[in-house]
Amino acid sequence: MATNIREVKRVYRHRRIRKEMVGTPERPRLCIHRSLKNMSASLIDDVARKTLMGMSTLDKGVRKDSPKGGNIKAAE
Repeated sequence: MATNIREVKRVYRHRRIRKEMVGTPERPRLCIHRSLKNMSASLIDDVARKTLMGMSTLDKGVRKDSPKGGNIKAAE
């Protein structure tokens, strides 16, 4: 099966950038994942190898604050 060139390039970029970035308890690393429908963000402490906080557009609190996402009214 052929490998997607974009995916391979994305993995190379990720590895190159992650070599220089390290999250600490004083300044955690922010990791964001965007898909076509949702977003998720995490604060990560690489020293302790723990996720300090995570949030997603699938969470009830976020959905309650902005029930209409992805349209002009939500952008205003």
